[in-house]
Amino acid sequence: MSKILILESNKNIAHLLEKLCSRMGHEAIIKNQAANIESLLETENIELVVSELHVLGVNIFELLNVIKEIKPRIKIIIITKEYHAERQLKKKGVHVDCVIQKPMSAERLTLEITKLIGS
Repeated sequence: MSKILILESNKNIAHLLEKLCSRMGHEAIIKNQAANIESLLETENIELVVSELHVLGVNIFELLNVIKEIKPRIKIIIITKEYHAERQLKKKGVHVDCVIQKPMSAERLTLEITKLIGS
């Protein structure tokens, strides 16, 4: 069982993502703010971060760089409604493994999670 950190400010979406991860055999840790993420990454064996592009109260570009500094091999999926998100991330020098456009399907997210960390 892999641990997946879900950064999502909408509680309903976070709950759906948690259920999806659970059905895939993974443990989901939900955070709706960036507080204490560094300590969480240092204490938990998290393999994947699934995040919306705009998390409450944080510069996501800085946060993603901090995540990669703490865990260079961690995989990251960004979920966004912004059309040019991939270009924005590259421009800021942030590496993510996958960008999924909203509205997203459970099948697409399942496929991407499986590609990155297995089922």
